[in-house]
Amino acid sequence: MLQIAPQPLAAFGSVITASPGATLDALPDDDIRALFRTRGVILFRGFCADDDAFVRLSQRFSSRFLGLVHPADLRETVESDGATSTVNLGNLLIAHHQEMGYSPIRPDILCFLCVVPARAKGETFLCDGVALWNKMDADQRNLFRSKKLRYTFPHAAPDMWPLFIGESRSRDETLAALAQMPGIRSHPSDDGTLHIEYEVEAVRRTRFGDQEAFVNSVIVQADGMSFADGSEIPKALRLRLLALATSLNASIAWQHGDIAMIDNSRFLHGRAAFDDEKREIHVRMSYANF
Repeated sequence: MLQIAPQPLAAFGSVITASPGATLDALPDDDIRALFRTRGVILFRGFCADDDAFVRLSQRFSSRFLGLVHPADLRETVESDGATSTVNLGNLLIAHHQEMGYSPIRPDILCFLCVVPARAKGETFLCDGVALWNKMDADQRNLFRSKKLRYTFPHAAPDMWPLFIGESRSRDETLAALAQMPGIRSHPSDDGTLHIEYEVEAVRRTRFGDQEAFVNSVIVQADGMSFADGSEIPKALRLRLLALATSLNASIAWQHGDIAMIDNSRFLHGRAAFDDEKREIHVRMSYANF
């Protein structure tokens, strides 16, 4: 069995750096699974990965993939397998969030591939939701324990429905699928759109280790989000949480061919702003097979 010698990435993740002649395909599955369970983030560096290697690596640790569920104006299709896309288009800052935390079909694992790094900036930053929860003061924790979050989409057009059910379907089929999902309320609007609400806890148990983690979109999503009782999430509270999450940040300064594998049940992630239009990061979202 090929032995791997990971190096630490901040206080949580690990970096596996290619040794001479090493390939991603030769890395032992059991070792990677064990490392991912405990560390939650693995950065594979120096393997000069392309999309084919990216697909093969992600398939080894996934039971199934989310397809291209985001609207076409947000992400572009990359591979013909229907599971690889670009990350959100544009070059603006995106603050800390859990991927698809607003949906009951949120993935377990995020895999990112750096095709072209930005000339400067454009890092992906990470915050451990377990550490963030533990560092919050007692009043903040009590508030989020006592109140669920509500994500509201008052006029969700058909291109947004896959974000909640995983595929494109007719309006009636979408409503029937939503009716079976925990925490979801929905009804049709006269203009052909749907009103969708999703209520969920702000702090959830991690898939690996069964720890409490503050994983949601409280920091990033100002519009369409409130406590489940209808009360506003104060801006001052969001800013305090942003400062706290930023203090716990670890950043990935991308290099060509890097692959990052991230536990979406534990980590918030975001993107630093950048100016280079050639920056290209691909993503695959999946459910773990372990």
